Amino acid sequence: MPGASPADLLRFVDQFGGRAGVHARQWLRGAGQRAEVGWSPVHTPLVPDLVQAHLDGGLTLGSYLVRHGDRCAQLVLDVDASPEALERAWGHPERARALREELHRAGLLLRDHLRERGLHPLLVDSGFKGRHLWCLLDGEPTAADVRAAGHALLHQAPPLPPGLSVEVFPKQDHVPAGGLGNLVKLPLGVHLRSGRRSALLDEAGQPLPDPWPTLRALRRTPLPAGRARSAPAPVPLPEPEPALPADAADPAPPFCEADFDAMPRLVALRRGCPVLREVIDQALSTLRIEAEAAVVLEHSLGHLAEGVEAVNYLGRICGGTPLRMGSPHRGSVISCARIRQRIPHVAQSVPCTCKFEGEHRYPHPLVHLGGAELQPEPPPALLEDRVAALGRLEARLRRLESERDGLRRHVADRLARLPGGRLVAPEGTWTVEDVDGLPVVRFEGKGPA
Repeated sequence: MPGASPADLLRFVDQFGGRAGVHARQWLRGAGQRAEVGWSPVHTPLVPDLVQAHLDGGLTLGSYLVRHGDRCAQLVLDVDASPEALERAWGHPERARALREELHRAGLLLRDHLRERGLHPLLVDSGFKGRHLWCLLDGEPTAADVRAAGHALLHQAPPLPPGLSVEVFPKQDHVPAGGLGNLVKLPLGVHLRSGRRSALLDEAGQPLPDPWPTLRALRRTPLPAGRARSAPAPVPLPEPEPALPADAADPAPPFCEADFDAMPRLVALRRGCPVLREVIDQALSTLRIEAEAAVVLEHSLGHLAEGVEAVNYLGRICGGTPLRMGSPHRGSVISCARIRQRIPHVAQSVPCTCKFEGEHRYPHPLVHLGGAELQPEPPPALLEDRVAALGRLEARLRRLESERDGLRRHVADRLARLPGGRLVAPEGTWTVEDVDGLPVVRFEGKGPA
């Protein structure tokens, strides 16, 4: 960042200084994601030398906005993520990136709204997660009027995404003698937690390489009076979709995990043969199938039309498994005895109590279908069955997502304690890094999973 002239430093004190005779300094205790950050009041005035130290990174300063006499010369809107949104994004690269993009768009949206109301807002990247919008006010109105105007402006603004929140500063109408009120971090300093510098942002929301021309041109404006938000323009109804012709075929959906609980013959096989059920469940939960288990699946499920789809689906989701079938197998199904020989560790771990009597002298898993395996095509799955299976799959996804988020947060916390936030595992390298105030867990594999 280009250096500031003595006039720039004096102007900075005038623009962003608050309560006389005091300023705030940020402190940091610890390191990494477990570091604690806070602020302490220092009862000396904000002067150009302190501003220079703030710009150099030696100090990180804040300003208490409510002045003596309960006057205020700045309105600040602090756009940040809600605790719930931060919890969801913690350690998750895609969600963290989406949250940063939402914060970016929200800052631009609020800046444009404030401009429409006659203010000259300064959009600032806080150096951590959010955005600050500084509005320099003419005439030092009362803190109560500034707060009321800030909340009115927010009420009139377009709604923000659910995961974002906006705080209005000042947060007090009155600060008693000896009190300070809330503070706001000054622009252009380094946030001690993230190590990032707070930056002034240009029209596109990108950091300005030289902030001083913008600050020199910044002007104070009167506090706007609040007005009720105008009613939104009616939204035109969408054109109706063209109807499908009466004879249009209903395309079959691609096979998915829910079909194991929806297609009647697959349901019967999993219910009747605990060994096949265990092989399928292990594949779905671990995304791996050993070679002998793959042979068992191909020569049992692979004799059914829908079984071929199931085998190919497991082959797609399980890494390193050469499962790919065309048409269903003909001839003999793999026998129960042969299954026990190929995967004894699975057969011995489940309660297999099948007893086939009468004509079933060659026991195999498809006997559980009671002759239904002779049908060339699978019986159709009822819509009710598919809906019920979809509901179970949605519930499982919600549970897995919740468990993944909790585990990702735990891993991010533990990785942050390691040197360099890095762990080399057999399958690849796990790292955690701070991105705009959020820990992000990344994985780089050594090759195909």
